[in-house]
Amino acid sequence: MLVIVILLGLATQSFYPCYDLFIMKALIAQFQNLPPLFWVMCVGCCSLIVALDFYLHSSLTSMLAAFSGVCFAFFAGAMRLICYFFGLCYCISYAIIAFEARLYGDVFLSLVYLPLNLIGLIEWHNHPYKEKIKLKSLKSLTPTLILIALSSLAYGFFLDSIHSSYPFLNAFSVTLQLFATYLQSKRYIQSYLLVTLANIIMCYIWFRLSLGDTKMFLQFFNACIFLIIGIVFYIKWHREYKSQKEI
Repeated sequence: MLVIVILLGLATQSFYPCYDLFIMKALIAQFQNLPPLFWVMCVGCCSLIVALDFYLHSSLTSMLAAFSGVCFAFFAGAMRLICYFFGLCYCISYAIIAFEARLYGDVFLSLVYLPLNLIGLIEWHNHPYKEKIKLKSLKSLTPTLILIALSSLAYGFFLDSIHSSYPFLNAFSVTLQLFATYLQSKRYIQSYLLVTLANIIMCYIWFRLSLGDTKMFLQFFNACIFLIIGIVFYIKWHREYKSQKEI
């Protein structure tokens, strides 16, 4: 993580020579005041990804997708705006992996996520010291679920027409993640419920794909980590939301 901070600092120094010290401090602040358990889990997951990559002889792109995806999930759950930098790396690398697996729904999703992460990076640059954002809760999730069901059905027929792998499951997962992204941008705690459901679907899809190609197992492992992270951070966000209401 320290290496990433230094590289980001050097990059910003090249583009913003007048603000290099300010930006460096802002970057370091994004990695501060995080509990030891966060670092144990994050570094542990990243280490497992690297070890699995060497064992399975996976591609560098596959490792980058898994590594940046895990970092994005951890820092997004910790409500750190630096997560969008990892999200940008994940979108590009995962789009390549998904295209090779013919998961065209995920390819389109990554293309949608690209501008969203760029917007997040701009927001981080404009408010670099803003570490935490207040959480909210929806009164009812039912209307959202109805919209997701209708949208995923229509999207599934489209993916099926272009011969995508697991078209309807992939469509449901993608639609869940798009709605979850919107809710997360508004800091609604229900976003992680949608993320968890999407991760369950992706665990199944990547497991089936890994049965035919063991190199795909890294993405299955990544999906499992996403699932666990989603559950953990839903509990965390829910507790924090309740504590905010009590203040």
